[in-house]
Amino acid sequence: ESSSKLEVESLKPLIMNGVVYHHAGLSLAARRVIEDGFRARLIKVVVATPTLAAGINVPARRVLIYTARYSRSGYDRITVTEYKQMAGRAGRPQYDPYGEAIIMDLDEDEVDRYLRGDLEEVISKLRIERALRIHVLATIASGYARTVDDVAKFFSNTLLAIDYSERSIIKNIRNVVKTLHSIGMLKSTGDEIVPTELGDVVSKLYIDPISATRVINLMYEVSEAPTIYYLHTLTLTPDFARVRVGSIRRGLEDEALVLADEGKIPPPPYSEVEYELWLRGFKVAKVLHEWISEVSEDSIYEKYGIAPGDLMNIVETGTWLAYAASKVCQVVNLDRHSRRFMTLSKRIEYGVEEDLLDLVRVKGIGRVRARTLANAGIKTVKDLLKTPKHKLINLKGFGEKLVEQIIEEAKRLYARS
Repeated sequence: ESSSKLEVESLKPLIMNGVVYHHAGLSLAARRVIEDGFRARLIKVVVATPTLAAGINVPARRVLIYTARYSRSGYDRITVTEYKQMAGRAGRPQYDPYGEAIIMDLDEDEVDRYLRGDLEEVISKLRIERALRIHVLATIASGYARTVDDVAKFFSNTLLAIDYSERSIIKNIRNVVKTLHSIGMLKSTGDEIVPTELGDVVSKLYIDPISATRVINLMYEVSEAPTIYYLHTLTLTPDFARVRVGSIRRGLEDEALVLADEGKIPPPPYSEVEYELWLRGFKVAKVLHEWISEVSEDSIYEKYGIAPGDLMNIVETGTWLAYAASKVCQVVNLDRHSRRFMTLSKRIEYGVEEDLLDLVRVKGIGRVRARTLANAGIKTVKDLLKTPKHKLINLKGFGEKLVEQIIEEAKRLYARS
C-alpha cells in the first residue's frame, strides 16, 4: 500500500521496453523488481550506479563501464577496485560461460591502469574519529580493556595498526578517552577506566557518544517543545549526517530562522560549516515531520526533491535514533523527553499520527489503511475486532482475504495484551 505512484510511472515504460535504471535512491521494492526482472532476462539493459556492482549476482554477459563519475569536487575517475567490482558482474558462473567488460570512455593506451593496475590499499575505518570514539567506548564498556594501554593492545590487532605506528595509535586513543571522560561516558577508578551508566547505555545503543551528548544538551534547554524540535535535535547528531537530502531552497532557510527565533527548533550555530549542517538537519526534520503527519510519499518526494530510497533511509535512521534518544534521556532523568522520543520512534517507524499507533501494530495495516479505519470510527485493535467483517471488506483498500488475515493477527495481538 506504500508504493510510490511517481516511481511506478517513471519505471513502468522503461521496464516495458526492457531497459531501466538502478540506484540507491530507488525503493527496496523497485530494486527487487528490477533485479528479479534482470535475472529472469525480461529486462535486457540496466543503467546503474556503483551500488549494483557491490556483489549482486545477475546474468550480465556484458558490462559497459564509464570511468568518469561526478562528485562534489567535479568529475573523478573510479578506482581500480570499483572497476574490478563492476567488471566482475559480467559472466557469473551460474548464468554465463564467459563475460565481457568494456571501458567506454578511455583510449586504448589509458586502460592499463584498470586492466593491469593494482587494487588500492584498504584503509581502516578507525582512522575516522567518529568510528574510533564508538569502538574505544565499546572496548572499555564490554570489559576488554581497563587502561589506555589495554585499549591500544586491543587495537594493535586491527587494520589500524598497519596504517599507524603504535605511538600514533596510543596518542589517538588518549585523545578519544579524554573526550569520552569530558562528556560523561567514562570515569576513572584508581588506575582503571570504566564506563559510566550513560557510557554503558550509549555503547549498547551503538550510537556516536557525541550524538548522545548533543541530544542531552539540547533537551536540557527546554521543558516543553514542539515535535519539530525533537526531530531537528535528532537530525543534528553525527549519526544522521550520512543521509542524503539534496539542495536547500531559500524558503526553507527563512522558515528555519523564524522557527529558531521563536524557540521551536534548536538555535543556529555561528560557524558557516555548522550552519550548513543545521540547515540540512532542518530539511531532514521537515521530511520526517511530513512523514509522521501522514503526508503521501509522492508529495514528500516532489516537495523536498528526494528519492524513495532516501526517504526510507531517513525513516530507518530516525526510528533508530529516536529510540536511542529515549534511552539516553532516561539515564539522565529527562523522563518527559524520554517518553516523547519513544512515541516519536514508533510514529517515524510507521509514518503516522499518534492516534494510529495501536492499529499499525496489526500486520497488514500500514499508514494508509490505518487512517481509512480511523475515519470509519475504528481506532483501536479492540474496535477492529468488534467491527463486522462485511463492513471492513467494503472499506477502500480492503479485500476479503486481507480482512481475514488482519482479524487473525488482531486476535493474536489482543490476546497478548
